[in-house]
Amino acid sequence: MAQTGVTGVVVDRDGKPIEGVRCSVSGFPLPSGNRISYSGLRTFHLTDKEGRFSIPLPRSDPLVDLQFDGASCAPTFLYKVKPADSPLKVVMTEGKVLRGRIVERTNDQVVPIPHAEVELQMPQEDFWYQYRQVTDSNGEFQFRISQPPQQWPWKLYY
Repeated sequence: MAQTGVTGVVVDRDGKPIEGVRCSVSGFPLPSGNRISYSGLRTFHLTDKEGRFSIPLPRSDPLVDLQFDGASCAPTFLYKVKPADSPLKVVMTEGKVLRGRIVERTNDQVVPIPHAEVELQMPQEDFWYQYRQVTDSNGEFQFRISQPPQQWPWKLYY
């Protein structure tokens, strides 16, 4: 089967290209409305200095679901994208900042937990979004988040 792809450019809301954004296929919607996961090892493609990306597709599906993540922007999810509509223009925003602190109570004292792994997740039909980081020396962390798509909430794990 011939390999197809999705191409485009990622910009901020001022129209400036964003370098280093991770771009990937998260799944393939079916005509029935169901989705299937992108099988195999998930491959990420980075935008270049001009914000351009090219995602090769191992299948020739009429629709794909895409994810864009990185830089100092909130993750962006696009559903039911037609590869034939390439090149796409993807606008990423700063979103909101989710901040927190991991602490433990010891002898009536609150002690921060430095270097603890914190994971942000969002379950979706065709892909489970995950991003991990560790707390700083004060036990603090922060993630950039976007409005969750449809019925899938953000979840935070420590």
